[in-house]
Amino acid sequence: MIIQTPEFFIKSKVCGSTFKQKINGRHREYCNDNCKNYTKYLNALVKTIDSIDFTNHEYVKSIKSDLFSVVNHMPKKNKEVNHDCNI
Repeated sequence: MIIQTPEFFIKSKVCGSTFKQKINGRHREYCNDNCKNYTKYLNALVKTIDSIDFTNHEYVKSIKSDLFSVVNHMPKKNKEVNHDCNI
């Protein structure tokens, strides 16, 4: 007699795609490593930005410019994106 572990579907916290989750054991929060790493690095970025003293307005401009530059390094939607995950 084969006993199967019951499963259910859950949504990824990042991209919203659904994936199978077993009832027993630790529950995953992300559908794959891309979603997990996205959250990890986003949290690190927010924590770092929160620790910066923004009293100098020129400094704020510089940081915004640098962040804009980082965003421009991201692939364009529907061109270079791997569609395994919706992030």
